[in-house]
Amino acid sequence: LQGRNADRPLPPNQDIGLLKWRFETQEDKFMPLNIICWPNEMRDSCQVSIEYELNVPTLELHDVVITIPLPAGGGSPVVEECDGDYNVDTRKTRIQWTLPIIEKSNKDGRLEFLVKSGSSDDFF
Repeated sequence: LQGRNADRPLPPNQDIGLLKWRFETQEDKFMPLNIICWPNEMRDSCQVSIEYELNVPTLELHDVVITIPLPAGGGSPVVEECDGDYNVDTRKTRIQWTLPIIEKSNKDGRLEFLVKSGSSDDFF
C-alpha cells in the first residue's frame, strides 16, 4: 500500500488511514468476522469480555487489530485473559488487541479485562 502521491513518503510514527473497507448488509453471514462485546458493570469496576469468531473458515485474516475504547479516568485495565497480544494506550484511552493471523486453527478468541470505573456505554 502507498499513499495517493507516491513521491511523498508516509509520515513516520503516525496512525493514518491507508485502506478503508465498507460493506453494507444486514446479514451477518456476509461478515468475515463477528466481534461481540459483553461489559459487566459491577459495584466499583467493569469487567469486559470481547470475543471474535471467524465466519468464513476458508479465510485467513492477517495483522488484525481490534481497538476498544477505555473509560476516561479508569486507569490501566487488568487483563485476565488474552488470545493474541494487547497494548494499552493510556494517552488515547484505548486497548489494542492484536492477532497476527485469524484462520481455521484459531477461528475464535477472547480478551477479558477489568477496569476500575466505567459503564457499559463506554465500550461502544
